[in-house]
Formats: sequence, structure tokens, C-alpha cells
Amino acid sequence: MNPDETEIVKLIYDRFIFDHMGYNKVAKWLNDNGYTRKTRKNLKYEAFTGTFVKSVLDNPVYAGKIAYGRRAHEKIQGARNEYRK
Repeated sequence: MNPDETEIVKLIYDRFIFDHMGYNKVAKWLNDNGYTRKTRKNLKYEAFTGTFVKSVLDNPVYAGKIAYGRRAHEKIQGARNEYRK
């Protein structure tokens, strides 16, 4: 994840948990303080929305429930075509 995106995810969690803001209020706060979304292929808007904030908060990877990029099997070093769980 990009460091800029990491900062925004942390801000979303911080505002939602500690400042007791709702989805739309967090999105409005981000927009009012000059934060913009990174434009991707199919992204139409640079502004944050309540739906986007909800999707970040509901994401199990951001919540720490799933380890991103972790393999189910890993290769045994020094062995050829042998893996362990």
C-alpha cells in the first residue's frame, strides 16, 4: 500500500473510532481538509464519499483480520518441489 493511502486509512479509523464521526461526516472532514482520492482507471470522483469510508472500515485486511499477501503453503528451503503449510 502506498504511504499516502496508509495515512488516509489511519485517519479514517481515527475519526470514526475516537471522534465518533459517521461515514458521511468522516468523508466530509477529509474533503474539507484537502485530502483527495488517488484516481484509478474507473474512478470518476476524487472526493471521498460515505460509501468509500464504509468500504475501508469494512475491509478485513485493514482491520487486521486477514494477513495480506501471506501464502497458505511456503517452500522448504534447500528442497526441490517441497512445500509446508
